[in-house]
Amino acid sequence: MPCDTLYQIGKQLVSTLSLPEKNVFKSVVLVNYFRPEVWTIGFITGTLWDEKNNEKLLKVFIPTVPNPTSGVLVILKDSQTFNPGWSVEKAMKMVVSDGTMEPKKLASSLQKERQI
Repeated sequence: MPCDTLYQIGKQLVSTLSLPEKNVFKSVVLVNYFRPEVWTIGFITGTLWDEKNNEKLLKVFIPTVPNPTSGVLVILKDSQTFNPGWSVEKAMKMVVSDGTMEPKKLASSLQKERQI
């Protein structure tokens, strides 16, 4: 699939999911997936309150590549995520392009961040 086509699909998807009344994806995080030091893109869709431990948990949607309309939903502590400093649009471009488009850098080093 040509990059222009992938970009258009991603742009339409992000536009649909980013509508103010939908507000589906709040922000982008990276999470360890499969094993430590293997990172995947996730989109925060909301929060939950863990009454027993008195802490906020994140609802994180991890899309399948390159079809972000399917994926898995995981519940994580904030400490189990890494903020790469990417916009939802940039992260979605990466997902639908199999990693060939955007983004080009991280906000900080993954090496210094927590592991799950």
